[in-house]
Amino acid sequence: MRDIAVWGEYTLTFPDVVGYVAGKIGMRKNRRVMDQLSNLEDRFLADAGAHSGDLKRFQEELREKIPSIVANEIRLREREGYQFE
Repeated sequence: MRDIAVWGEYTLTFPDVVGYVAGKIGMRKNRRVMDQLSNLEDRFLADAGAHSGDLKRFQEELREKIPSIVANEIRLREREGYQFE
């Protein structure tokens, strides 16, 4: 995909740009995603199930790291002058 910058007075250039873009949209391939929704959902659930062990491991690692993250955040805020009540 290419980005194109158009410089000009918008009341003159906007109609031309919109006409160009509208013409390009007509050439897009219709993906019919809604027709594939059931298949996509099945693939998503299969992938999620295959990685459920990873998710639990990551959650446990995060729970272990949270106290040190909070302590570091408090230390950084105190250094910047934040007053805790």
